[in-house]
Amino acid sequence: MKQYLVFCSCVVLTLFLMVPCPAQAFFFDTNNTVQLRGKLSTQFAIRLQDSEMWTRPDTEVGDLVQHRNMLLLELDHDLRNLIDEVHMFKPFKWAGLDVKYRMVGRFVYDGVYDYGPSVFQDVKDQEKGLIENFQLSSDLWEAYLDLSRGPVFFRLGRQNLSWGETDAFKILDWINPVDNTFGAFFESLEDRRIPLWMLRGSVELGTHGPFTSISLEGFWVPGFLENTMAPMWRPYLFMAPDATPYAVPQPEVPFPSVKDVPNKSMASSRWGARITGILFDNLGFSLAHFHTFTDEPMLRMIAPEGDFGSLALEMSHHQIKLTGASINYYEPHIDLIVRSEVAMSWNEPIFTIEDNMALSDSYTSEISGPFGLLGINFGEIFSGLGLPWPGWPDGMLTGDLTGGTIPKRDILRWMIGLDKFFWIRPLNRNSTFLFSTQWFCQYILDWDESIAYPIAIGPKELPGDPLEELALSFNFSNRKEMESNFTLIMSTMYWHGKIVPEVATIYDARGSWYVQPSVTLGLGPWRFTAMYNAAFGKMANLGVGLFRDRDQVALRVTYQID
Repeated sequence: MKQYLVFCSCVVLTLFLMVPCPAQAFFFDTNNTVQLRGKLSTQFAIRLQDSEMWTRPDTEVGDLVQHRNMLLLELDHDLRNLIDEVHMFKPFKWAGLDVKYRMVGRFVYDGVYDYGPSVFQDVKDQEKGLIENFQLSSDLWEAYLDLSRGPVFFRLGRQNLSWGETDAFKILDWINPVDNTFGAFFESLEDRRIPLWMLRGSVELGTHGPFTSISLEGFWVPGFLENTMAPMWRPYLFMAPDATPYAVPQPEVPFPSVKDVPNKSMASSRWGARITGILFDNLGFSLAHFHTFTDEPMLRMIAPEGDFGSLALEMSHHQIKLTGASINYYEPHIDLIVRSEVAMSWNEPIFTIEDNMALSDSYTSEISGPFGLLGINFGEIFSGLGLPWPGWPDGMLTGDLTGGTIPKRDILRWMIGLDKFFWIRPLNRNSTFLFSTQWFCQYILDWDESIAYPIAIGPKELPGDPLEELALSFNFSNRKEMESNFTLIMSTMYWHGKIVPEVATIYDARGSWYVQPSVTLGLGPWRFTAMYNAAFGKMANLGVGLFRDRDQVALRVTYQID
């Protein structure tokens, strides 16, 4: 209730600020050094398909699946004019520093669980604490201090840092975790990054031969202070809480889950450095190396007490090292931009049934304990189902369970993108069309056929037999040695830039498609966006194919103070 009142208060404040000056930011001093900006948005999404297998809750065409309200309030303050007036700021003057700070508050509320379809209200009744946490939040989203003197710059505080050149998918953009809980790829990558408390610094090194604008940049996220990871809720369902509109469709597993989040210690720090510059005036480049954590937790079977009754699925984030480079080249003769990124992920955790889902390296075949008294031969039952659990004995387990391990591989990823403006006079006589396309690829070194995704796949409908359904829970999708995704974005402008139609597409080479046509109307500080989200393909195609039954139409209204 307290968070709800805070959210409502901020909405009222924003509506009040709209009245006197709807098209400009607000300044609180005559020198225009204290500036307030804001953005208030509301988005409705309506499902256009009935739910299929493993999608919970069961929704129908026409059901409201999202009413997400978000308020961002941004405060920027340039302290240069106060250095001479405020005694505590005198050290900044003596050091010759320019000082600024920025604070952003973010307030989110999704009302679908309170007044949407009854199936979502039932989800909240069953998981009240989890859903309330998920649907309503108020955060100090960003808060950092900028210090600069000449070529040296430092930013200290809660912030986002992106070193990538890509859209939709990440190659080098792995510094900040990504929140996929409220829309996955239905929402832009920019809106999904989670700020971290970090120290970021850079120094401009000037011009050396054909290289200009050379700079050296580094960051450090102290692990003893910050261990925020991408949200994770239940086994397999790392994108959103179970039974919410954008949860990965997966079966209910017969084991409890255990979350393993990195400790707050120096060993859990994220850090890295890169060098950037421009070659021959039209080729931007960067070389980077950094330590970070995986967004998606890896699964393994564990048995903390060494017996069958303690079996559980552990979800854990792992630290990885990335080394990579990016280029951005502009060819003026044909008005073409070429973008590319490449990165090697060292020792990235992977999933194999034989390793991650192993129960133990050694067993005894004696039947004992309550299971022995019941005379149940679980080994025979599970062997008959063909479940891929290595080493399951012919008899009953008595103990000595150790659980599985998490193997690791080096994975090479790259992207090649082209951006080009074209005239298509029959469709638009006044503005060009932008075509932006990208090819993403990943290659697993030391690959073998046992490598899979920790995601179960199944037919369109459940078989009905409980044991057959349990077997499907272990029907994991194979991960290929090389996998590719392609994206294409097309857009233009009408009515002096006030109307912007756009079509974004993703093609997964495994056989699935995603299409998002949209149109945005801008009237002063108001933005009205209507969009259609559609995914095509089978669940077995993975990628966007997992959301093959989530087609929706959405309307977003945004008011901006800028």
